[in-house]
Amino acid sequence: MQVLSQTGATASAVPGAQAEMFTAQPAEDPPKRRTPPKTVTRDVPVVDGSMFPLNDDVSPDRFWAVFVSGASAYYDAKGLSELGQAIGVVADKLVSRVILLLRTHLRRGGKLFIDSGAYGAFTAWDKGKAASPLADFAEVFATYDQVIDDLSPALMDNVMLVMPDVLRNPEWSLQLLQEHRKKILGYIDRGIHAVVPAQRGPVPAGETVNRVARILGTRRFTVGIPSAAAAMSLADIATIRHDRFHILGRGSMGLPLFQRTYAFLEQNPGALVSADANRLRTNMPEVSYRHAELRDEFDGTEWSGPFDDTEIICDLLDQRNMLTKRQVEMLAQAYGITDRATVLQWIKAHKSGNGLRELLEEIDPELDWLWHYALRASLGEAAKKALSARLRAVAVSDVFDAMEAA
Repeated sequence: MQVLSQTGATASAVPGAQAEMFTAQPAEDPPKRRTPPKTVTRDVPVVDGSMFPLNDDVSPDRFWAVFVSGASAYYDAKGLSELGQAIGVVADKLVSRVILLLRTHLRRGGKLFIDSGAYGAFTAWDKGKAASPLADFAEVFATYDQVIDDLSPALMDNVMLVMPDVLRNPEWSLQLLQEHRKKILGYIDRGIHAVVPAQRGPVPAGETVNRVARILGTRRFTVGIPSAAAAMSLADIATIRHDRFHILGRGSMGLPLFQRTYAFLEQNPGALVSADANRLRTNMPEVSYRHAELRDEFDGTEWSGPFDDTEIICDLLDQRNMLTKRQVEMLAQAYGITDRATVLQWIKAHKSGNGLRELLEEIDPELDWLWHYALRASLGEAAKKALSARLRAVAVSDVFDAMEAA
């Protein structure tokens, strides 16, 4: 990925649409010195049966897909999508803008994994922050449907959706499968990979998976294997007989994950295998360092640098909470609005993400006043925030592009 440096030299290549974003020279400020994060290089082992006869090899290439999970934020997902990475997100963290991005990602042939958010719901309940350990699966299904609605059947094989469960409660989880059976089978019939998480329980995991098959009336589902050793033992995993597996829980690509993979592949050679690994979290120091470099390079170019006014204004008006309460008040004042009730209406509309643009268009249909005065007078700091967010996508792309090239 390439971006223009302060000297005009190229640092790394910006793929796809991002190549057009960097058409202006950044400010000629002296570069700030930063200490790069230490990078620890580890060899990824290959379990190939050299010591013991294995029925199936285990290596990174053995996985149908390894999703970069933790990418629910718009610019994280955008940076990964630009590189064609398989993206992993959580349903209850998706806003409309991210959903549109994910639909575009799928149309371009990208792979997508959406977690139900059951882990977050259980954790909130366990900490006393929620009344129930159960996620709102009606909302989860609604989000799933928004992402896949009207997409070509040919794209569905690239979609993985996690089905309802309750952590540490296999019986309740089975009841949820029975309750939502029709919806789950609808996804399966569309060719989607429906991931049913397996849990440790009073009976072997293999028997639980067989019960899932009896409830659904089909074995055309993917068994979700927890990546944490404490959640399910290797011996328990080895009792499962199935042909589709996904390792859940944001594991890291390495020997522990391969051991869990081998535990089921030895009994199910040739099975389809995928995983979601939080490589964003693992590589966060590198992403943060690159992001800081880009912010330094393009400091002071909010309105004249890599992004034009149209992109910045769309971010400020269409995204929830891009502006502070004070900035919304200043924007209202720029239009001569001082009535407190009206100002509070603007603040509420921006916080909900549903109406600031509509409110502006009522008094400034062409947004002329916003373009020529109110924008720069009121929203300078907000523009810096919007620029930083866009540069985050470039930072993510830079880091993962370098990883792919290594």
